Amino acid sequence: FGSDPARARRWIAAQDAPVAQVLGKVYATSPADPDPVRGDLAMQVATDRMFRCPGEHVAAVRSRGGDKVWRYELEVPPPGGAAVTHGSELGFVFDAPEGPPLQAYWLNFAHGGDPNGPGLKAWPTYGSQADYLAFTATGPVERRGLGRAACLSLQRP
Repeated sequence: FGSDPARARRWIAAQDAPVAQVLGKVYATSPADPDPVRGDLAMQVATDRMFRCPGEHVAAVRSRGGDKVWRYELEVPPPGGAAVTHGSELGFVFDAPEGPPLQAYWLNFAHGGDPNGPGLKAWPTYGSQADYLAFTATGPVERRGLGRAACLSLQRP
């Protein structure tokens, strides 16, 4: 969709009626007032189709197969960024002394295969009570259903 919200709206309208109805509710952001974290409509639809829904599919399959899976969503735009985009977390992992504690979680995961560690909010595995960790401006928050409504409606990984 590039950066064309009108094109994204046309794509939603072209879906089967029940799917278009659900997607219309999921992506209810005003064109004049984009979501401060998720961006405009085009960015939201593209993010779900390219990243969030395939990630949900892989997490579900791997979890059913017995693997431990940890999912997250960054809800803090990078310094100077208008919205969170693919790769926005890298500055918080490698550079940012302030902001979400992504670096500690990533180091724990790289070292021992589990992002959890002393002094950090527990990061739930996918499929547990809370199946992902949202990194917000006020700290990590356990949540459920990352993009689930859109992904179920799109019926695709």
